[in-house]
Amino acid sequence: MATSYLYLSGTAGKYTKLKRPDEKYGKYELPLFLDEKSWPLYNQSGLRLTPRKNEDGAYIVFRCPTEARLGNKTVTFGPVPTLQRVGEDADGKPIYEPLDKFIGGGSTVTAEIEVYDSRNGKGHRLKRVLVHNLIEYVPKENKPYIPEVYGEKF
Repeated sequence: MATSYLYLSGTAGKYTKLKRPDEKYGKYELPLFLDEKSWPLYNQSGLRLTPRKNEDGAYIVFRCPTEARLGNKTVTFGPVPTLQRVGEDADGKPIYEPLDKFIGGGSTVTAEIEVYDSRNGKGHRLKRVLVHNLIEYVPKENKPYIPEVYGEKF
């Protein structure tokens, strides 16, 4: 059961996997380069995630498993809900719609993170993602390996 929720904003990194889980580990993932306001919130949360670094800076990878054992039950989690703001209603409240596109690196997002207590300290689960500025990732077609093209013979 969740003990708190974190709302962290920043830029999505490469290899965001919110629609299809990682094939090797079976987890949905969001590498997130946190903005200046989100780093203090993350640091106060007590999460045990190690910041990683690449040429773009420091980031955190938030995850959601495809299934988890909670008590005596096995709970299945589907793709992480992804929403995009499409406008405002008459009262000025934002209107969001589900996003069916892949989020590319450089997209500006806010992630809802569920924080809970576990026997190993604070755990987390990526609950949903709100996209502010979408940079769409278009997957390349899977091209079959043809030995003749690569100069090899059977």
